Order: sequence, then structure tokens, then C-alpha cells
Amino acid sequence: MMTAEMGRIYRGCVLMVFCMCSGGALHAHGLTGKTISICDDGSEWPPFSYFERLNGNKSEKIIGYSVDVIKEIFDKHSIKFTIKLPPWKRCLVEVDKGNQFQMLLSAGLSSERAKKYLLSRPYYTTTRYYFWSKKVHPNGLEVDTSSEKQAFLDLTEKYKMGLIHGYGTGALEKAGVDLSKTDSGSKTQDALVRKLHAGRIDNFYSGFEVLSGLTLIGATNAMNDPDLGYAPLGSNKRKYQMMFTKNNPIGMKLKLLIDKELALMEASGRLDELLAPYMNSLKR
Repeated sequence: MMTAEMGRIYRGCVLMVFCMCSGGALHAHGLTGKTISICDDGSEWPPFSYFERLNGNKSEKIIGYSVDVIKEIFDKHSIKFTIKLPPWKRCLVEVDKGNQFQMLLSAGLSSERAKKYLLSRPYYTTTRYYFWSKKVHPNGLEVDTSSEKQAFLDLTEKYKMGLIHGYGTGALEKAGVDLSKTDSGSKTQDALVRKLHAGRIDNFYSGFEVLSGLTLIGATNAMNDPDLGYAPLGSNKRKYQMMFTKNNPIGMKLKLLIDKELALMEASGRLDELLAPYMNSLKR
């Protein structure tokens, strides 16, 4: 079993080898002094990217783990940046064009996105949970969680799954789910919870960290609801990466630089250091 000290030595060796292979100091690929326009999900994605709350009120400042990571990378190379949180679909469309926005902070992997965008290496994960109403299903749901695919099939074939419109379909399609069996009419997380308790749907799924983060900042009250039951959907964690435009040469420059920096930050333990305060705030 690897001890903590052995782990530190191992990361140090990986870091040294990486630096040797990359020629020591990293080059900014001509990005130094430029200003990069970044977008992410307007519905907020705490603890990764969200509007800071001051006395419970939403401010205009965007904060979170993903913001900390990109700020550290760009500050190191004297690259300026702006971040906005437009509607999700608009963010995707504009990053594809590469004019208004050149990159997106957080996106789960899908075959469609892999074809349309340049993707960074993963830099964080979330854990998928499924949720149900204890009022409607006091004994929980009968779900086989031996694999995520089987769990999704059970949740959609034995029961009625609810989705927020425009979200969550990629993972279901990958599992072979018939999307016509789902209810995608809800616009917010709280709307999903209301449908659960009304018996109009039987379940929904979400990243546990994200739903906890939304509850923490007051964007939803879901995780404070004593009648909301939840359990892990499976043992898999979903990986998230940054995405860059393919239709502007700057996209590839960003990918090359950020991939190298993320590898260094992972090997040194810096990514874990940046993430820890946010994860600790979510512990109940």
C-alpha cells in the first residue's frame, strides 16, 4: 500500500519527468498578454462556477474551483481573461464559433462534444446520485446499481424519470435509454422536486456535489428537504474538462497550454489543494 510520503515522492518524480519531457519551462504558445473570453453555464454549477453571494444576495462576481484553476494557469503566463455565465446552449454555440467566447470551463464528455470541440484533460469529477420522494416511495426505489447503465435503465423503465429541459440526456443516450420515456419539462431543480412529491415523476438524477452546492448558495433547497431520498447511481464518477473552439486557432493554443498546466497541477497535488475548501464546505 502506498503511504502518504511515498505518494508525495511519486508525484514529485512525475512532475520532474514531465518538466524534462516538456523542455522545462512551459511556453504560453503566443497567448501572453492576450485576453481570453470564457463562458460557463448560466444556471450556475457550484462549487465549480457560480455567482458569489453577499449577505445571501447574488453578486456579479463569478467564483468557484474552476475559476481558481484557470486563474492560476493564466496568471502564471500573464494571460488576461473574462468570464460570463450566459444560458448553457448559447455558451456552447458561441464557443463553437470561437468569436465571442473561445473556451468553456466545465463540460462532461460526450461523443458529440468530442467531435465539435477541443477538450482538455479532465480536472475534476462528480458523483451521480438518483433522488426520489419519501412521501411517494417511503421504501425507496428498486434499482440495480451494479452498473450505471443498468441503474439508468431501471430508473426509466420501472419508473418515470424527470429531467431539467436541455440537461442530462447525453448520459441516458449512452446507456441506451428511450428518452421519450422521460419527462423533460422542468426548468429548475425545485420544479423537479415538486413533481417528485406530487407523484408526477418518480426520480431524477444529479451530481451530488453540484446539487449540494446549489443548496449551499440558496439556488435550491433540495438537499435541505427531509422528504427527499437519495442514493449513489453507481460507482462511476463523471469526469469534467474544459472545452475550446475548433474554429479559431486560439483554441488549439489554449488546449496545449492548459493540458500541460493541468498535468503539472495534478502531479503536484495542486488541483486537490484548490478543490479541498469547496468539498469541505459541502460536507453535511
